[in-house]
Amino acid sequence: MLLGPAVYMGKICMLTLYRRLFGHIPYVNWSLVAAAILGLAVLVMTPLDAVACSPPRGAPWGTPNPNCPKTYKYGIAQGTANLLIDIFIFVLPIPIVYNLNMPKKKRLGVLVIFMFGILYVISRLLEVIANKF
Repeated sequence: MLLGPAVYMGKICMLTLYRRLFGHIPYVNWSLVAAAILGLAVLVMTPLDAVACSPPRGAPWGTPNPNCPKTYKYGIAQGTANLLIDIFIFVLPIPIVYNLNMPKKKRLGVLVIFMFGILYVISRLLEVIANKF
């Protein structure tokens, strides 16, 4: 139950940071709002999954729910949405940083710092693939 809100709040923190840094660029604001709405959809899916997998009414805790195996679709949707937001968070600052008015060496250094995000995106992709199969 807490995984969805925890993941969503982490992503919202990054999106808020990007808004503070790059909010003066019009397309960034719309992109950030779209990513936040997509993240909100993931947040809503978590309780739905928990309710669908809870024991049937009147049954003791631990009784398997026959509807629970059908909820793998929620998991695939959550994983895909999270991966899309992660890729967005990784890709958004690259063109902005590349066009900064600073020496090329410093610009490359800043881009390298942002490029470490690719390790996170790859790990999330591998997690989605592992959960799917």
